[in-house]
Amino acid sequence: MRACPDCGVKPGKRHQRGCDVARCSKCGFQRLSCDCKRGNGGRWSGEWPGVAECRELGLYSRFGANGWETGLLATDEGVKEDLNTLTEMGARGELVWDKKRWVRPSVSEKR
Repeated sequence: MRACPDCGVKPGKRHQRGCDVARCSKCGFQRLSCDCKRGNGGRWSGEWPGVAECRELGLYSRFGANGWETGLLATDEGVKEDLNTLTEMGARGELVWDKKRWVRPSVSEKR
């Protein structure tokens, strides 16, 4: 596992103030641009925020001849984890932030 590409902390350590990679622990969006008063930047896991969730949710994309292709499989050639779709799903409420990661809402949360 590598250090955070912005603030340089090692995996398991808290992001430094002003880190562009850090996600807000309260809302899950980029810490530098959220309006949360109490969220912190969380800890660096060793990989870009959201990549693990994309793998779990099967969100993959690639840039093709006609632009970005989404809804692809992990086994398709040249795909990467689709962080844009992950963020859009969070913004639309299709995913919820559980203080550390994006997850699908449980049945009880939908009511």
